[in-house]
Amino acid sequence: MTELLPFLPLVLGMALLAAILLAWHCLNHAHAEDWVLHPRPRFPAAEFSVTDLPADEFLTLERCWLIRRTTAQLDFVADPNWAFWLRVGRSGQPLALSDEPPTSYDQREIRRVDGLRVEMLYSPGGTGQIRWSRNGFDYALTFPAGEIGLPGGLTAAFVRETNAEPL
Repeated sequence: MTELLPFLPLVLGMALLAAILLAWHCLNHAHAEDWVLHPRPRFPAAEFSVTDLPADEFLTLERCWLIRRTTAQLDFVADPNWAFWLRVGRSGQPLALSDEPPTSYDQREIRRVDGLRVEMLYSPGGTGQIRWSRNGFDYALTFPAGEIGLPGGLTAAFVRETNAEPL
């Protein structure tokens, strides 16, 4: 038994290394599941799909994500290369992520688009967010920066033409 004693630190070190590698793998695997890329805006894990989107030759749907199994994010580009995204989730589900820094806006306006209450938030530099709800889903169209007026110009199209439905 005493002849095995010199190998004890080696065995303990290997066990510690295995535990660290396992923890690292679990943490990275959990983070990878936070944002899952989808080929189209259909999200079986969240049990809904985004069935309608604005049809505009200047808009391109770049990517579709499911975030933490509850919130869809659709990344768009509008010519000439202004990026923005649409988040969709069941009503009452927060669309802002807890690890995102809060965004404050300088102006707030409430409008009606086809009878729906639409909240429009703006700041200098073209940042903005448009929020509305319909048929049990909440929507948030976010413009991190870009052309001033772009959020207002796309609001009606997204509010009228975007629709999510349960699967």
